[in-house]
Amino acid sequence: MLSNNTNFQLITPLKLMLSKDVFMAVLPGQEGNLGIMFKHTPLLTLLNRGIVELYDESNKLIDSIIVDGGVAEVTETSVVILSERAENFNDLNKHHLEEKLLNSEKQVNHQDKDISSLASKQSDFYKFVLEKVN
Repeated sequence: MLSNNTNFQLITPLKLMLSKDVFMAVLPGQEGNLGIMFKHTPLLTLLNRGIVELYDESNKLIDSIIVDGGVAEVTETSVVILSERAENFNDLNKHHLEEKLLNSEKQVNHQDKDISSLASKQSDFYKFVLEKVN
């Protein structure tokens, strides 16, 4: 029997965060959510900061990942997302996120502009994630 699943991969600069076969992936596109299933028309699109939802064959939500925007490449058999930052809802720990936020905020006023800019982006992302957790 042939599978009607799509291979989903989420990649950040630090690691391959997730790789699994899914029935459907819902992505936070710049002009609204995109539902991607097996044999979808190939495309390359930018993503907004938001939640990627992954579903199984019975339309049960199996994973939710918060991404900080990014790029998605869709083929007939796969979805690959490249994102600077991402947090899986299944792995979220509010205390750990608050620590990450505090550490980022400490670097926002760093004299090195690159460090300051990165810290500001990370801080904004962790605030967004904490809002979704609450």
